[in-house]
Amino acid sequence: MLVGIVPWKALPLLRARFQRLAEQVRPERIKQLIADLDADTFATRQQAATELEQLGMLAEPALRVALARNPALEVRQRLEKLLLELERPEHSCQQLWAMRALELLERMSTAHARALLESLALQGSESWLGQQAGAGLTRLACLQP
Repeated sequence: MLVGIVPWKALPLLRARFQRLAEQVRPERIKQLIADLDADTFATRQQAATELEQLGMLAEPALRVALARNPALEVRQRLEKLLLELERPEHSCQQLWAMRALELLERMSTAHARALLESLALQGSESWLGQQAGAGLTRLACLQP
């Protein structure tokens, strides 16, 4: 357990913040943004690209799936550009928060922290949050006697 962290005080805050983040990165929303990369209007395409860029690594799994489906040239170019941006070592505040909060839940290793990780893991493999929460649960399982 981490010194100075009181799980019963931290978990409600983390749960609420993850719920807001999960709403932003829900698979349906990301799929719609990716579909909007092929919209008829430039403004819609540009807005979708901007939102996906802001999501960064949180949208990466879905971007890779979309690229693998061999989309139209302009969509492919936008997807490749977005994925190239992910190779930069910089992360948004939202991304850093998510990475650190997931690590905190894992380190807390309480039943409630595991339950929150399990609920995030249900988002599935096309969700960065789902992937990372699942990986955290796997690591926790390895530590169990």
